[in-house]
Amino acid sequence: MNQRVAAVRPRYGVVLAGGTSRRMGHDKARLDYAGASALERVVALVSGVVDEVFVSVGAGQADDALRARYRCLHDPWPGEGPMAGVLAALAHAPGAAWMVVAVDLPLLDRPTLDALVSARDPRRDAVVYVSSADQRLEPLCALYEASARAPLAAAFERGERSLSRALEGLELVRLQPVNPRALFNANTPEEAADARTALSSGTGHDGGGRAVGPRRRR
Repeated sequence: MNQRVAAVRPRYGVVLAGGTSRRMGHDKARLDYAGASALERVVALVSGVVDEVFVSVGAGQADDALRARYRCLHDPWPGEGPMAGVLAALAHAPGAAWMVVAVDLPLLDRPTLDALVSARDPRRDAVVYVSSADQRLEPLCALYEASARAPLAAAFERGERSLSRALEGLELVRLQPVNPRALFNANTPEEAADARTALSSGTGHDGGGRAVGPRRRR
């Protein structure tokens, strides 16, 4: 790790693993990718760029054997989406910056996280990747400063549940992806199969030749 990354290393990270995985049909945190669960893979990567990692869990998930291996943050607003998990993390340590990463990023890599840390500017509210295809924000692989808490909480109170839309009103550092494949989110069995093929082949394509790249979150 270069000196600049070390100098601005955030203290905390949270892996969002509290979803119901309805479209996947199975718990996304437990899916196997190259011999490790999705949760294990993402926690290991985030651990490399922060001092302490938490796992955000939903109702009834804290006793799950896989999640219970880690320090858990309980989502106080079950069913309200990832924005609730981000707010729970920011409230847990109000003065700290948080690396926030979703559990459904099976192709995530260390350079993608290092770039977020390197771009950190405490005068801004967050460091966020922007899709090169449609300029949409990727809020679930991002670095949030403590200053993001108040405007995000206000948006949540107004009924906003889209983290991407809420972020548009904040002061952001916007980054182009270091590796677009790393932001590929697997929400269905077909997408999980694409990711496994990419991991096993190292090509970033599935057997049908379709490029494995970032997908728009719904």
